[in-house]
Amino acid sequence: MRWFDQPRPWLLLGSLAANLFFVGLIAATVIFAPPQGGGPPPLRFLMHKAGTEAKPVIEQAMEAREPEMRAAAKAYRDAKETVRDLMKADRVDQAALRQALGAQREARARLSVLMDDAYTEILPKLSPETRREMAERRWKPRRDRDDKKSD
Repeated sequence: MRWFDQPRPWLLLGSLAANLFFVGLIAATVIFAPPQGGGPPPLRFLMHKAGTEAKPVIEQAMEAREPEMRAAAKAYRDAKETVRDLMKADRVDQAALRQALGAQREARARLSVLMDDAYTEILPKLSPETRREMAERRWKPRRDRDDKKSD
């Protein structure tokens, strides 16, 4: 009997451990990754990273907007799902797709306006030091990405 014909439980356990490690690594990257791009980060992420001074200000502003933000976020998710469903169809209905993409764009714009309103309420209530720290930590432009595009 050859060595590879014999049961090797440690090999199975090693493979399982490696797979779980990589799944955990991917999940952590998706869950805890900072937002991409140069715009303001989502407020939930900002609350997690903000200092003690900023957290209550952000929470207060978000509590006041929660119903409207939830409705706008749901409209955006629903619009994205409609686009996704149209993309999966056997035949592409261009008129329906154009309409769904427009609805998605409007929902995203509404959500963006609500976020901007929250930022305009939150930022003036914070000290200059906190705003500078937030700007340095989270609003840096992605210069490395922009430089690669020009190559």
